[in-house]
Amino acid sequence: MFGGVFWGSPLSIVGWALAGPIAIGVLALFTSRDTVRRSAAIYLRPDWLSLAYAVTMLIIAIGVVVGSVSFAMWIGHR
Repeated sequence: MFGGVFWGSPLSIVGWALAGPIAIGVLALFTSRDTVRRSAAIYLRPDWLSLAYAVTMLIIAIGVVVGSVSFAMWIGHR
C-alpha cells in the first residue's frame, strides 16, 4: 500500500521495507510461536488459520513487488 501511494518517490522504499523484511519477520514470529503451541499436549488449530496464513503471504508478496517496482521507477527516472 505504502509503495503504491508514494509511487515513484524515495518514500516507496519504506513501503518495501514494511512489506518485505518487517512483515516476513512478524510472520516468522507467528510461525515459531505456533510451532511451540503445537508441541503442547492440547492444540486446537482454528479452521480459518490456514486461509489467513495464505492470504497474508499473498499480501506480503504483492507489497514487496509493488514497493520494489515503485522504488525502481523512482531510481529509473532520476
